[in-house]
Amino acid sequence: MKVILVILLSVLAAAGQTNQDNAGRSVNLRLPKSAAPDGRIWLELKVGVLTRGTEIEIRAADGRILGVISPYGAKFRDADAVSIYAVPIPRDVVDDGQLAVRLIVTGPNRSQRTPTKRDIRSVRLKVTASP
Repeated sequence: MKVILVILLSVLAAAGQTNQDNAGRSVNLRLPKSAAPDGRIWLELKVGVLTRGTEIEIRAADGRILGVISPYGAKFRDADAVSIYAVPIPRDVVDDGQLAVRLIVTGPNRSQRTPTKRDIRSVRLKVTASP
């Protein structure tokens, strides 16, 4: 009986890890054609109301963490409220004018999931002139 229980727990743990490895939404964006070659690149996310302790992780295609949005202290009276966050993007993750990122929601218990349309309302690239 103990052997069966250990095998069952191992299978469940592996299934949970695989689910977390697959969590997230891939987003591919193209730089505007009018973007200056020396401009600063920003990823702008419009984020809905998240539960306390929830974060949004932004990863490059190579798995590197580009940023984490932690909306602590944001208080909303309206469930449709939106906050706007801008995350600086290094030029070396842009390939041939394209940016590929993976967005992952991490809950207060550190579980990961794919963001819903209410979590992330929109994602876009902005390019500003260098100072």
